[in-house]
Amino acid sequence: LHYPLRRQRQMCIRDRHETGHGILFSLAGMPEPGRLTTAFRGFHEHASDAVAMISVLHFDSFLDHILWVTKGDIYGTNVLSRIGELSRTRQIRVASNSTKMKDVISLATPAKKATGKQVHKLGQPLTGAIFDISAQIFVRRLGELGLLPRAFIDEMRLAARTGKLDEIDRTPMSDAYAVSHDGFKSALADARDMIGLRLAETWRRVDPNNFKYSTLVETLLDVDFEFSGRQNQASIRNCFTWRGVQFRRRIDHTVTPVRLPV
Repeated sequence: LHYPLRRQRQMCIRDRHETGHGILFSLAGMPEPGRLTTAFRGFHEHASDAVAMISVLHFDSFLDHILWVTKGDIYGTNVLSRIGELSRTRQIRVASNSTKMKDVISLATPAKKATGKQVHKLGQPLTGAIFDISAQIFVRRLGELGLLPRAFIDEMRLAARTGKLDEIDRTPMSDAYAVSHDGFKSALADARDMIGLRLAETWRRVDPNNFKYSTLVETLLDVDFEFSGRQNQASIRNCFTWRGVQFRRRIDHTVTPVRLPV
């Protein structure tokens, strides 16, 4: 309580990262002896960051703070996107990052030879992709609520797919937020629940033995399709492809999805 409010928020995120490790061990389990991969270590750091990012969004005051600071444009750097802060000016990981697989160590690196720093960075392409997917779901929900024009949403999708978000005018988001804080808050909460539920189910299904990034993405695509059909499929594929994460498209689109509530 003696820390400034901003510092308390950052400590809250950091603590939830550590909690995320425990949650992931409970859902995915531990690899058997000799079957631990560097990919699993990187995945663990990413998933714990995702837990931190998503869990703090369950605090009503945090939702208000994020939207107020960003004026509704969560793509910008903000307290939500900063994970594992070391000080007021230095941080280990940023969720809204541009890290690609070419920027990190090879997944073929023996698990015991990868350093802690390398493993944390290895999780960044996954975390960045999930942040981008969450933001795109958020923007789509804003459109469904009638808060953003379709033309602007299409422009945002194209910019996200080509890595040119910084080049477009995002004023329409701040203008819309100025007249509907509650609508933006509802859309962000929906995006939080949608991505959180999909990740939890994905982590429950993955096999920790000889773990691969490709299997993670393929499982997430399967889970998402079961929940909502084709609605998010292109977004998920594009975000991971842009990061250089390799995977196969293996979903049978002739199967009728379960279409659960979110």
